[in-house]
Order: sequence, then C-alpha cells, then structure tokens
Amino acid sequence: MKKTPAFYIVTIFIFVLSGGRSFGQDSVKLFNGQSLDGWYTFLQDRGRDNDPKGVFTVADGMIRISGEEWGCITTNAEYANYKLVAEFKWGDLTFEPRLENARDCGLLLHSRGEDGGSQGIWMHSIECQIIEGGTGDFIVVGDGSGKFQITSSVKSDIEGNNFFSQTDGYPQTINEGRINWYGRDPQWNDILGFRGKNDVEKPIGEWNTLECVVFEDQISIFLNGTLVNEAFDIKPTKGRIQIQSEGAEIYFRRVELTPLWNSLIVDNSLAGWHIFQDNGFKKGWIVEDSTLIFNGISDMETGEGDASLLSDRVYENFEIKFDWLIIPGGNSGFMWGVNEDEKYNYPYQTGPEIQILDPAIYDDPSIALGGAIEVNNAIEDLVKRKHFVGALYDLSAPAEIDVARPANQWNSYHIKIDYKANLGEVVLNDVLINSFPLFGPDWDAMIQKSKFSRPEESEYLGYERWYGFGKYPLGHICFQDHPGKVSFRNIRIKELD
Repeated sequence: MKKTPAFYIVTIFIFVLSGGRSFGQDSVKLFNGQSLDGWYTFLQDRGRDNDPKGVFTVADGMIRISGEEWGCITTNAEYANYKLVAEFKWGDLTFEPRLENARDCGLLLHSRGEDGGSQGIWMHSIECQIIEGGTGDFIVVGDGSGKFQITSSVKSDIEGNNFFSQTDGYPQTINEGRINWYGRDPQWNDILGFRGKNDVEKPIGEWNTLECVVFEDQISIFLNGTLVNEAFDIKPTKGRIQIQSEGAEIYFRRVELTPLWNSLIVDNSLAGWHIFQDNGFKKGWIVEDSTLIFNGISDMETGEGDASLLSDRVYENFEIKFDWLIIPGGNSGFMWGVNEDEKYNYPYQTGPEIQILDPAIYDDPSIALGGAIEVNNAIEDLVKRKHFVGALYDLSAPAEIDVARPANQWNSYHIKIDYKANLGEVVLNDVLINSFPLFGPDWDAMIQKSKFSRPEESEYLGYERWYGFGKYPLGHICFQDHPGKVSFRNIRIKELD
C-alpha cells in the first residue's frame, strides 16, 4: 500500500532532527549573502547571464529581484532529498503586464531540461508558488507528459477547475495546472494586494519563511511554520532550483538547503541490494524488522563465490550511518568504491574497507572465526591495529581503541567519504576515531606500507591482484561476507554535492 504523505513528513523530520554527530554544518547556504555565486541568470529573449537592467542584484545581504523582466536565477547544481528554506518579503514595485495583478514569484524545484524550455522563460519543473493569497500552491511547469507530474490528496468538491489540497481527500494526478494550498480563498482574485481570510502569509513588507521538504518522490510545503500543501508520486525527483522574476519586486535574505538522509532498507526487504557479481541468489542475507542480517557461511569457509552484499546504486561522495552488532569472534566490514567488472574476483580488490569485528579478538586471537587465517591476521596486527574496529583496513589504524562495545551489543558508525575534499572520516559511537585521504601522495604512501603494494603475494585474486584497489571513486557500497553472524540496522545515506 502506498504510504501517506503524513508518514513521510514524520520520517523526514526524524532524519533532520536526530542522528548523533555531524561533520561540520549539514546545511548549504545557496545564497552566501554577498553574491550570486552558485547561480546563473536567465531572462526571456536575453538568455543566460545577460541582465543589463539588473533584474537580479545583491545588496545589504539580500537578493533583490526587480520583476521588471521575466526570467529566473538557477542553481548550477542539481539537488534531491533536501529541506529548502527561503525567507522572502515583497517589495513595492510591479511591472506590466502584471502592474495591477497579485504579486507573483515562485520556487521551481526538480528543474530539468533546457533553459527556457517552458514559454521561453523557465526550465520544466515543479513549482512551489509564491503569490499573494496563493503561496504554497503547486504548479506543474511541465511539457504535458508524464515526465513532470504530481499527485495530491484534494477536496472532492472541486471549485470550477481548481483542485484544493485536503489531507483526507482523494488522490488527483496532474501533469499541468495547479493544486491550491488547502486554505486558498475560493474567491481569490488576481488583483494587487489580495489577501484571503485564511492566509498564512504575512502582510507586504514583512518577512516570510517558506520551507519545501523534498524526500524521494514527496514534497511538503510549510509557510511560516504551517503545513499548507503536500504532493507525492512526483516526477522527476531531482533537479536544479530556480527562483522566478515574474512582474513583482521581491527580496530573499536566506536561501538554505539541508540534505536529508535516505533509508537503504525499503519495505523490510533486500530490494536495492544484490550479491557481488549478481547471480540472482542473495545467499546468506535476510531482512527482519528492517534489520539486515548475514547469517550464512562465508566464502572463506566454502570456497564458493563471494557473498558480499552490494547496493544496486553507485555512490561517490556521501555520508552513511548504520548500527552494527556482531557475535563473539565475528568479523565483517563496510566497503565503498566497489567495481563489479568480471576481471575482479572479490569486492575488496577494488573497495577500501572500514573494519567491523569483535574487539575481544585482540585480547584473545584464538576466538576469531574463520580459522588460522583470521587468527594469524589478529596476532600479526596486535601492535599496529590496522585491522581493528574502525580501521581503514591495512591502511590507517583508529586513533582510539576503547570506543567499540563488546560482541552482541550494538555499535554505531557514521562514515564520510568525500572525494571532492579528499577526506574520509569514521565516527564510532559518536567519537571521531579515524581520518584519512582518499587519493594523492598521502594515500599512495599508505598503500606502499600495506599488503596492497604486494600483488605477487595474492595469486588467489587472479591476474588483476590489487591493481584496481581504491581506483574507483564512483562505485557500489558493500557489506562484507565474512565469518560470523552480523546485523545492520538504521542504514541511511546522504549524498554530498
């Protein structure tokens, strides 16, 4: 059954407001208070970055949009899964052909395609309208196809051809036109200064806060703290953000985006995951109560193909959080940058690993599951601890060794992989325990001191040995097939710009 939008609102705010330690500021200031860096302008009949009349200017920490010509500012980057906060107030000026009409603007989300694709002015998109009496309306600025559409719960008593949002209404899908916010005055009139009896928007000249919470195929709109509209089954689910110029002077002093976390366990199933070099059989892995569990026999014990579990999607720059629990003597790991080319026999030939294991192994290596190989690995690493909990396996030891909880107790990882910043970080149980580069001279120096520089010792890997190790920034993430039952819960990921 399709989950209701209200369910997603609750889920979204759990992710936004909870979740332990964060790396720096989660929010991204799309407007830096000084310039339009990160944006470009587009005006009807003028095109891109050609604004001789100064329709879009910055002064006194505000974006001023004069409205004199029709167009928009557009982000250089595309975004998905975020909370967008925009603080705005109307100015006094209006221009033809809307000189005497309601002041009008809009935030255009999931903008895709060509600049000016709609009416020669805007990219095709899903609009959160800003208009006197109608701020919070949805408008599909589409091409008439199913590529741009929304579904919303609406009132059964339609006012003319207008749909009004209503939480317990019936689902209405549109690929053009609008879904009005729930309190829009049925007698709304397109006249300057219009105000309805239920308006949430503040009077002219006062600042308003507009929030668009965008998660997967859902959008919820809040105006001054009030939920005014919701939509689901939205297409597309990713794109640029535009702010319109549409005949009225308007100011923005804050345009800020907070990325949201995306759950990787969907519908209590293994949907979205597959075994390395997928043969269609997800051996050893199950999901129970939204907890991912490996309870099979690893390839080390059977000699069969690797049973590590990979994401269907590939990722490059991201943060991931998850809890993990392992049995006594157990061993596992989290990898990224995994490549499934047939020339590789195992995911760890390409994917660097953050180690997961029972910390008691380092007190008594004999308890390590997996036989002599694992016992000897622990014995040889008792001093360097480059195979310990939180290590970047065989490359970088954790700075703290007393943070991990014992076997059969839940631990929490927050891992950041950011190739743009050349930085990897590992937080274990809210403590930063490891930081490392992802490429460059310092990475190369770590490789030279590790087993990954000695391919002649690894014939079992095949011809490629370690030659592809760490060479694929864009790759699958992976939970490792290794001896011992291991469980993962609350698995969620946030992609970085």
